[in-house]
Amino acid sequence: ETIKSLESKIVQLQKQNISSIVDYIKESSDTSSSINNCILQHIKLSQSPNIEYVALKLSSFGFRENKIDYVVNTLIQKEKKVMIDAEEVDKHDQINEITYNLIKKYNTNQDINIFKTYQMYRKDGYNTLKNDINKVENLGIKLVRGAYYKQDYMSNKLFMHKDETDLAYSNAMSRIFSIIKYANINAFICTHNYYDNTKLIDFNNNNNLTSKLFHASLYGFIDKDTQRIIKSGIPVFKYLPYGNFDDSIPYLTRRLYENPKILYYLLK
Repeated sequence: ETIKSLESKIVQLQKQNISSIVDYIKESSDTSSSINNCILQHIKLSQSPNIEYVALKLSSFGFRENKIDYVVNTLIQKEKKVMIDAEEVDKHDQINEITYNLIKKYNTNQDINIFKTYQMYRKDGYNTLKNDINKVENLGIKLVRGAYYKQDYMSNKLFMHKDETDLAYSNAMSRIFSIIKYANINAFICTHNYYDNTKLIDFNNNNNLTSKLFHASLYGFIDKDTQRIIKSGIPVFKYLPYGNFDDSIPYLTRRLYENPKILYYLLK
């Protein structure tokens, strides 16, 4: 809940060869004061020397592109890289338009600063990724299954069966692996799935692309698999949610819905 406790956790993880992605937890700001507070919080994050990556929810800035650009520019000037969250289905058009503009402005042949999120539980997720790989220069990829199923399943844009999502995710990994050696692409494989992680490790063992290929997961999850990935030499990151506890309820509720088995550990 504080920058001090956040920095302490980042340093603790660094000692375990784990880097961090800081995720300010506030969503869907709709007042000037709320938007300005989000800007202030991200300015504070930009000033922390230990933070490498910051995740942005564009809804927390009310999709105001000038304010988003100001925050992104400030973070990049302080040598932070930025991950744009995908959020709910009804926000995708706005998110995609703004994200493509940021990629064009801030990603270069020398440095990938902006990462776009691709959700594989979407029916169009794999084709969107494939088209962007073919058309978007200097692409940063954050590959996920998706975290808004409960809110979006009635949209008719999501797969109804988990095995369809798993297949799309596996196909997306294969597509990234087939091109990453030759294209100016950096990719985060964000998954808690054992078989995905094994596929990632096997690919990297044969290609050694640790400057372009990374793994990310939620803090507190898959600790054994995390150690397995670290031992393989792949850079490992953990998502650290940061902010007021009241603002964390939607985030934590989604994680519980995605991972109901965690109740076993909480009630143990």
